[in-house]
This record gives sequence, C-alpha cells and structure tokens, in this order.
Amino acid sequence: MRTTYAFLFLLCIVGQPLQAQKEIYKNHAKAPLDCNECHTCQNPSYKSPCLTLFPEFKRESLTLRRPADEVEALVKIDTLMQYYEASIFKHKLHAEMSAFSTGGCASCHHNNPPGDILPCIDCHEPAAERENLAVIGLKGAYHGQCLGCHKQWSHKTDCEKCHVEKGKEPLPPTSLILEMSQLTEPILPKVIYETEEDNPIVTFHHDAHHNQYGLECIDCHKNETCDRCHDKSENKVAIEKEPHENCQSCHDCDSEDDKTCLKCHDTKEKPPFNHKITGWVLNRYHEKLECLACHSGTRFTKLNKTCTACHKNWKQGSFDHKVTGVVFDENHEENDCADCHLQRKFDQKPACSECHDEITWPERVPGELVK
Repeated sequence: MRTTYAFLFLLCIVGQPLQAQKEIYKNHAKAPLDCNECHTCQNPSYKSPCLTLFPEFKRESLTLRRPADEVEALVKIDTLMQYYEASIFKHKLHAEMSAFSTGGCASCHHNNPPGDILPCIDCHEPAAERENLAVIGLKGAYHGQCLGCHKQWSHKTDCEKCHVEKGKEPLPPTSLILEMSQLTEPILPKVIYETEEDNPIVTFHHDAHHNQYGLECIDCHKNETCDRCHDKSENKVAIEKEPHENCQSCHDCDSEDDKTCLKCHDTKEKPPFNHKITGWVLNRYHEKLECLACHSGTRFTKLNKTCTACHKNWKQGSFDHKVTGVVFDENHEENDCADCHLQRKFDQKPACSECHDEITWPERVPGELVK
C-alpha cells in the first residue's frame, strides 16, 4: 500500500509541469517567458532582436514570401460586423501588388514569428478592451494597413469602398477578382528624359531592362507608392528620386569621366544596346541566349573570351562547328581551331593565311553555309 501511495504522489509531482505545458502559444511574445533569457536589450524589435541564444537565427530567413498563385484569391473578413456586412479582401490581388512594393508579404504580415505566416487575429485582439495595450487592436490593424495606400491612390477612404452596409446585397465574388493586368499599364518600350546637362537627352530602353536584362520592377521601383504610376487625379504627387539613384547600382554614374556620362547622355535619342560595341559580335548561336546565360548579377562586366571560360567541358573534337553556320568539308574537318582562329581569338574574323596565300574569308568558305 505504501508503495502505491508513493507512486501516486510521485505521479502528481511529475504530472504538474506536463499539464502546464499543454497550452501552445503561436506568438511567443504572449507566452509566460522571461524576455531577458533570450534578448540582451529591453526593447527587442523585428530588425534588431538582440538574441543571445541561437546566434545563427536571422529574420531574413523567415518564409514570408510566397508566389501569389499559391494564396487564396478572396478572404472573408467577418470578425467585426456591427454596422457592415463581411468584407471580401482580394488577397491574391494584393499579393501580386506586393511584389512591386518594398516588403512583399512582410509589408502586411510584419513581426511574424519563425514558421508559417499567421493571420492578423493571432496577434491583434478583436475586443475593444485588450489585455496587451502595446499591440494595436484588430480593427486598428486592418485599417492601418489599408487606409494609407488607398488614400494615396484614390484620395478617398469612404467606408463603402471596402464595406457593404448591413442589409444590402454584397457584391458577387466574381466581380471582386481583378487581375494585375487590369491595373498595370504595359511596360513602355522606352522613356526619353530631357536633362539640363550639356548632352541633355537620355534614352532609357525600359522593356530591354525588364525583358532582356532580367530586372524586376522592384529592382528599380523601391520605396515608391502605387500612386506614382496609377494616380490619374489632379492631386497626384510624384515622388522623384535623385536622377542616378536607380542606375548606379548597375552603372558607374559617379565617375567624372565624360566617356562614362556619354554612355547615356547625348544630343539625340540613342538606339538600343548592340552587343558589337563590346568588341564581341554575337553569332547565330549566342544571339539567341539571354544576357543572364553568360553574365551573372545586374552589373554586366566583360567576360573572358576563351571558349573554355563558359564551356568548361569543351575540348578538341567535341565542338559541333555546325552551330556557327559552317559545316566543314573533308579538307578542313581535321583542322585545329587555331589554324583559322589565329591565337584562338574567336571574337575576331577567321583567317586563311596560315594555309593559303590568296584565299580569304568570307569570299571562300571552308565547307558549306547552313541555316
């Protein structure tokens, strides 16, 4: 009997902490924890968590970005329904637009703990009397996220823009789904700027930077609001940046060398970029490649012109010369590359002088031209 009582007593002691751990907190800031055990400062923040434990943990690693096609198209918000019907939030549309803003998903889902993205109500209390006054209530959080952008864009923050009055028929869901293509204007092929410099005309080939050079809109349009492009009202306020701010991350705009400035500035409109000005004329094979197939990053620099710099596994006999547009005849198929491409300078015109006295390229072809 004493053994039984002892076992039950021990079970009660051990079971108490196990029972206390059943509650799981999605937001660790609400859990009964001592902040000083992990944080060294009094006011840890999203950008400066002041962590003492797990120094390898970084906020940048949070999974806050997801493709827009993976999120719900519409989200019904019916937590606060006193005067209005439930609001239908076009989640996918805003997810698509967030790709053009500064923070993506994090611009709304801020201070998210490590792990999955949490809904607003997990951190913001819907009740008017909140337990934690340091965190804004749910109603304030919703309106704080929406009013700023909508006011800049449409200059109106009427409740009816998002809410349907009680008793009125809500809009059908199909009318609420709007694709980004209906909001964004097509990318302009080019933009001509007139400056006050000695060479005043700057031609910016807009579509080339996006389609050819692989730049996304957010790479240049940072810290900007939707109204700069989409606001058509008379009250539009365009936020202009320092002229070279967007360019100098890829181009050397700080140089005092006039030749550098003349790459963009001229007295007339400049034509699109042609690769031959680099000294390497793209042949029939390379001209089909995207710029990023050879150049990495956004600041394109000159590359090593030897074939093995890009074609690591290329060796004598493995190259199919047909891709250049010439199929060798039987007199040339055993030749070494350097017989025609002197000193293996493949960016220069081939020569026949190593073997022939009066034969020149391209008057005479060492085989057959093919398409």
